[in-house]
Amino acid sequence: MRSPTLLGVLSLVAAVAAPITARADTTASFHNGGGTLTQLQASAMGWEFSVTDFVTISSLGIWDSGSDGLSKVHQVGIFRSDTFSLVVGASIIDGTAAPLIDGSRFVPVAPVTLSPGVLYYILADDFTADPFVSGPNSMGFGPEITWVALANSSGISIHDAPIFTPGSLGNLGPNFRYAVPTPGAASLLGFGSLMVAARRRR
Repeated sequence: MRSPTLLGVLSLVAAVAAPITARADTTASFHNGGGTLTQLQASAMGWEFSVTDFVTISSLGIWDSGSDGLSKVHQVGIFRSDTFSLVVGASIIDGTAAPLIDGSRFVPVAPVTLSPGVLYYILADDFTADPFVSGPNSMGFGPEITWVALANSSGISIHDAPIFTPGSLGNLGPNFRYAVPTPGAASLLGFGSLMVAARRRR
């Protein structure tokens, strides 16, 4: 009996895993109500965070306080806290063209995966018209997201050096959506890797 080819093994695993490769997208942060609205803020604002699992970013966004459209175009980016290097960025258009999901307006980005054990921060620029919100218990986070600190830039650009203010308030301005691989998909992909390795040892 002939052994399955490498291509055959990979095709089989991909075909079975494809429908369950990731859980449906989750919004990283959402407003529970209350809190303090802040605007007339020229510096870029956001928050530092970590993830408890590998998460794949699918879109970046910004909170729309009245769900009635953004007053300005905003630059949003996710960076590594240890190197200040950009991981993924996007421009969020003004008005109501960007879809409103869980209170924020999002635009899609090329998928990028964040890793546990690494600190990241997300910033958006120009809160001179569109406000961000902060305050105890005024927001919630996706199950894989841990809020660490308020973040703001030392200038008006998201690329300026960040300043972190740890605490327990939480805040929401920039936002993102993400997916997490399902345990079933991870197991199938692991099985496929074992099959490939076994075949190469022959």
